[in-house]
Amino acid sequence: MPRIIQPGGMTSQGHFIPGGYSCVVSIAAVNINKDAWERPLAFNPERFIANPDNKRAVLTFSSGVRVCPGRFLAWWEMTTVLANILNVYDLSLPEDALFTPDRLDASGQPVTMPEYHGVTRFPKYPARDCVVLISKRPAAKGH
Repeated sequence: MPRIIQPGGMTSQGHFIPGGYSCVVSIAAVNINKDAWERPLAFNPERFIANPDNKRAVLTFSSGVRVCPGRFLAWWEMTTVLANILNVYDLSLPEDALFTPDRLDASGQPVTMPEYHGVTRFPKYPARDCVVLISKRPAAKGH
C-alpha cells in the first residue's frame, strides 16, 4: 500500500519522513504482528470463529476509505472456487516435502519456508517448496 507523504512530512514511531517521500505499509507484516495476534504464524481459524471482530484486523484488502472495492467478489470467488476444487480433487504434499504441518521448530510451530522480501513477500524457492500433488477423485456412484 504505497502512499506519498504529504508536504510538511510526518513522524512515525519517532522517525521523521519528509514530504514527497514514498512510504509503503507491509500488509503481510501487519497481518503477522505479534502485538495484534497471539502466535501470529500459527494456523488458528478459531481466532476468527470465537471473535468475529478479528476479521476486521486482517488488512489483506486494506480498510477504511481505501478498502478494496472488489473484496466481497474476491471472497466469494475464493470460497466458491476452493469448494469446487476440494469437491473434485485431492491435494497432497510430495513425500519429500520440506515444509509440512508435522515438521516443527523448537517452539512447536510448523517450520516456515524461507521468504524473499520485496514490495510483497513470496517463497524464496517456489519451484522446490510450493509443490502440491493434485489428483482427480473418482466419480461418485450414481453421478
